[in-house]
Amino acid sequence: MKTLVFALAVLCCQALAAPTGFAERARFGSGAAIVEPAAGGEYVHGRQVADSRVRTTPVLVQIPQRQAYVFFSPEEELALLNFRDQQLAARMKERVVASRQRHHRATANFNWPKVVVRAEEICVPELASSEAVDWRDHLVCHREGALQ
Repeated sequence: MKTLVFALAVLCCQALAAPTGFAERARFGSGAAIVEPAAGGEYVHGRQVADSRVRTTPVLVQIPQRQAYVFFSPEEELALLNFRDQQLAARMKERVVASRQRHHRATANFNWPKVVVRAEEICVPELASSEAVDWRDHLVCHREGALQ
């Protein structure tokens, strides 16, 4: 208590020792609000510097009020973290799928021939049945160029 009284006395003496002056302030706009000081200005404690700006000394007039904080319970915090992880996983999945689709569109689409390679022969389907579902039943085999 004694320390608080001493600190308050020191601050009050410093504030009272500094010269006080009336600084005229014009009306100005700050975003959506127009600020107009009462009586055309305000009283300022401090010394005026060479470039005509007023230097003010901050003085604490009252004891600062403690702000009330509301903390999450461990269960709530875990639920929030899980929700965030789910959202990030969904975003990452969308990015991967989009990247895969872009890659698929960019790659050349080859229509490879249907070929069956065996140890001593190479077989291809007949031209008439090459697009059929049972093309393996209509193979024509050649022995030249087979794997040795």
